[in-house]
Amino acid sequence: MATLLIEIQTEELPPKALENLSSAFAASLFDSLKEQGFTAEDSEVTAFGAPRRIAAEVTAISERSPDKPFRQKLVPAKIGLDADGNATAALKKKMAALGIECEPSQLAVVNDGKQDQLYYDGIKPGVLLAEGLQAALDKAVKQLPIPKVMSYQLEDGRTVEFVRPVKHLVALLDDKVVDVELFGLKAGRDT
Repeated sequence: MATLLIEIQTEELPPKALENLSSAFAASLFDSLKEQGFTAEDSEVTAFGAPRRIAAEVTAISERSPDKPFRQKLVPAKIGLDADGNATAALKKKMAALGIECEPSQLAVVNDGKQDQLYYDGIKPGVLLAEGLQAALDKAVKQLPIPKVMSYQLEDGRTVEFVRPVKHLVALLDDKVVDVELFGLKAGRDT
C-alpha cells in the first residue's frame, strides 16, 4: 500500500472559502477512491489548504482496484434460447452488443417473479490508479462548494471554470507521478 498526494496550486483563493474548499476536496476525493476500491480499511485522508493551494493526502492506496464480479441481465429465456437450448439471434445480438462471449449453457437462468431471465456472471477487471484517480479528481472538482466560479482560457483556447486559475497540479503515489490531467495541466511533482 502507498500514500497518495494530490495538490492543486492556484492563484490566491478566497480566505473565507479556503477551509470549506480543502475539506470538501479531500472528502470527495477519498469517497470516490473508496467507492472504486482503491482504499483499504485503514486508509485515512488529510486535507490541506493554504492561500494558493488545496491538497489531500490519502494513505493505504492500492495501485490497482480489485476485480469485481458482476451480473448482467440479457433477455428472457424464452426469447434467448430455442427449443434445443441454443442461442437465438436476439441473444447473440445482445451478447455481441455487450461484448460477452460464452456458450448459452454458461448463462444463469433466474426467475424474476414473472418469467425466466438469462444472466451472464462475469468478472470486471480492476483499473489502474491513474484511471480511477482521474475520475475521482473530475468528480471532486465539480462538487466543490465554490462561492463564485471564475472562467479563464487555457493556452489551447479551451475555457475552464474554477474558483481561481490553476497553475500547477501534483499527483504523487509515494515518489511516482500519477498520470492524470486537470484544467489542461498534466500532473507533476513540483509546485
